[in-house]
Amino acid sequence: MIESWGRGIERIQQSCREAGLKPPEYSYQHSDLWVVFHLGLPETVSEKTSEKTSEKTSEKILQAIRENEKVTISELSGLIGVTTRSIERNIKKLQEDGVLERVGPARGGYWELSQ
Repeated sequence: MIESWGRGIERIQQSCREAGLKPPEYSYQHSDLWVVFHLGLPETVSEKTSEKTSEKTSEKILQAIRENEKVTISELSGLIGVTTRSIERNIKKLQEDGVLERVGPARGGYWELSQ
């Protein structure tokens, strides 16, 4: 058992429990206390956050297309502040959901909203 020099360790463990994280591991090495934290979010938090972020990105994409139907993926990436891959992934989902359609070729075409 680790000796307590106050409430620091207890507070760390409590914070980890409240956040749904695995508590850190403690060990002594050469008279030093080593603390190993298990980083990462609980799966449910990570999935919810990812879904919300994707929804917000999709909304921003649709708004930008309403303003300029000829906007490019690269331009969307710069406007929204996410990678082009993220834009492509969101556009694919919007197309699969029947919300967005590409009319014409990749160069010279335009986006059409189904709403």
